Amino acid sequence: MKLIVRLIFSLFIAVVSSPSWSGVLTLDEWRQIILGEINTELSDNYKLFYSNGNLRAEGNLIHGLRSGLWKTYYETGELETVYRFEGNVRHGRMENYYKNGKIQFLQYYNNDQANGVAEWYSETGFLIQQGYYQRDFKEGLFKRFHENGNVSSTASYKLGIQEPFIESFYENGTLESSGYVDHDKQTSVWEWFYDDGTLKGRGSYKDNKKHGFWEFFEKGKLYYQGRYILGIKEGVWENYGENDSSKTLYRNGERVFSEAFNKNGFIVNMKLSKP
Repeated sequence: MKLIVRLIFSLFIAVVSSPSWSGVLTLDEWRQIILGEINTELSDNYKLFYSNGNLRAEGNLIHGLRSGLWKTYYETGELETVYRFEGNVRHGRMENYYKNGKIQFLQYYNNDQANGVAEWYSETGFLIQQGYYQRDFKEGLFKRFHENGNVSSTASYKLGIQEPFIESFYENGTLESSGYVDHDKQTSVWEWFYDDGTLKGRGSYKDNKKHGFWEFFEKGKLYYQGRYILGIKEGVWENYGENDSSKTLYRNGERVFSEAFNKNGFIVNMKLSKP
């Protein structure tokens, strides 16, 4: 009996002290096994249960090391996660499931590091995002998808750091926008397009705010232009219609003065805002 206790205690120490333990089971849960509070036989297969009696987690140990399939379950009984281990480290495919049984996320591991394709799915089963990991870092092109399967946006990574240039797309596959980001903030030059591919707008950002000269287009023609200073309109903004046009002067985002012109360039209206 003393020998059995020593063997179980040694097994406990080997598992919970492993630096790669990321775990299906908590330290308290392993204590429950050691203290005999969970009904388990002296075998290489271990199971833990919720207070309602449903299975919470199960897996195999070989010589005190996690090996093969390890599974966790929702409290209501549905499969939640499947891990694969070799020599106590994650190795191979890992899957996470919604309660309806459809896969939510899958990823591949090599020697306990994310390595290979990773995919995210919606609860209805369509692919949301796909990318690639190398030695635990995002690497290369990551894509997000519309429900029809066409790409909705792209971003590239190098050693886990996002490259500055990103693009987004309409459901029909045409480019919707392109530009640069810095730490998830829009920066530098951006362009927007209508779903027929014609230019919609063009301008620059600073610290995630419109900054500098901006142009807006409709049916391939320029119809509005002016300047922003950190998201606030400043100076003269011009509006171009088919039969008329206008100019408006802004100071710190407030309209100061405006004038309208007919198609021949004559002033037809002037308005001075209240001081």
